[in-house]
Amino acid sequence: MSGHSKWHNIQKTKGAADAKRSAAFTKIAKEIIVAVKTGGSGETLSLERLKKAALHTAGSAGKTLALGGGAALALLVPLLLIFAVAGAMFGGSVDLEKAPVSDEVKAYAGLIQAYAMEQGIPEYSGLIMAVMMQESGGQGNDPMQASESGFNTKYPNTPGGISDPEYSIEVGVQAFADVLRQAGVQGVDDKERLYIALQAYNFGPGYISYAMNNGGHSAFAALAFSEMMAQQMGWTSYGDPQYVQHVLRYYEPEE
Repeated sequence: MSGHSKWHNIQKTKGAADAKRSAAFTKIAKEIIVAVKTGGSGETLSLERLKKAALHTAGSAGKTLALGGGAALALLVPLLLIFAVAGAMFGGSVDLEKAPVSDEVKAYAGLIQAYAMEQGIPEYSGLIMAVMMQESGGQGNDPMQASESGFNTKYPNTPGGISDPEYSIEVGVQAFADVLRQAGVQGVDDKERLYIALQAYNFGPGYISYAMNNGGHSAFAALAFSEMMAQQMGWTSYGDPQYVQHVLRYYEPEE
């Protein structure tokens, strides 16, 4: 068999596998819709099935992003469907076509939405994607840079300690939900508290009380906290005082 024929057969087999995978994810999404409409399975089962579908989609998409064309489309379609189902089920959605983030981050969109729903914050999925974009661009084994979080109980609490992207997202979403609650954020439009929570994802929860006791979040408050913590820790710098502005570059709120 010639090299060209072998290549053609490989591509044909790969295309068939992608189509089969797409159909399987579509089936899962449709089952979720039916379960919700009939009240048959309940939220827990739906979330588990959604996470499983999102995880497989993200893993497969990450391996085929470079291929483009039909392979990438075959994975993007079920990803968009799963994501749309998530928004329809529990409220909050993100337009993936408009999200100003990398393809690597978009590949994790369904998984982010699933864990966001689990934490009761699906409407913040787009913002979590922006956080991931700022943290890693969707690259590496710890895309949410969540290793040092107190919610990380499986890996070393040191930079780069997490070696499982899915677990990084699970921990990162937990940490984000925690700072939202501690800051008392009332919704995505509650910018005063939301910015405190965002900066706290970078600085740690200690920034929340500091900001609230010092007139809220501002460039001055963030810089002052950073300098104070750097001095206390004996470091030359601490965190990113412009974290909020940096994250918001990658976020387009729903109209």
